[in-house]
Amino acid sequence: MPKQITIPFRSLLVATALCVTMVTVLRASADRSAPELAPTVGLVDVEAVINGAQELKAFNTRLEADVNVMQTELNDLANQLKTLEQDLIELAPTDREGRRAIRKKQFEVSSRAEVRKRILQNDIDTRKGEAVKNIYDKMLLAIATISQRDGIEVVLFDDRAIVIPEGLVENQVNQFIQARRVLYGSEQADVTSRVLNLLNSNYEAGR
Repeated sequence: MPKQITIPFRSLLVATALCVTMVTVLRASADRSAPELAPTVGLVDVEAVINGAQELKAFNTRLEADVNVMQTELNDLANQLKTLEQDLIELAPTDREGRRAIRKKQFEVSSRAEVRKRILQNDIDTRKGEAVKNIYDKMLLAIATISQRDGIEVVLFDDRAIVIPEGLVENQVNQFIQARRVLYGSEQADVTSRVLNLLNSNYEAGR
């Protein structure tokens, strides 16, 4: 009968411990050697997206039409002022009462024109702000949709086009440097066209 090979219990414990230790060391070594995966980053030229939005172009067309209507009123007031100025020139210097009446009318028309100008400008600025904000909010939704679809984890404002002008003092140069966020980005990271296409598609679909 062949002799059986036996391993003492203590030796078995030592061998098991050595195996466990070896596995742990190998795992730790593998963890240290395995590179950490960097997040997938996308870049968006926000200015290009907003300026290329079909919604903004449609808004500008409507705004221009409304401004033309309001500008007609301002032009009428300007013509009234010209007429009053001419009346004042033609009026005899001795007609003090008539000249006083014309100057009063000039003041009234001029004041009304200034008020209308301020109202017009405020209306334009407010509507532009609302339009840009609305498009910006929709752009963020488009970015989120594309990121989730294409596995992009971080999207940054693409400011690669910013360059430091010549002739600036040190403080101004430092301001440009500190304001810059993207120091390098490959063209593969640029998702601007994808965002703009989705934004315009959503607008055409009434979303």
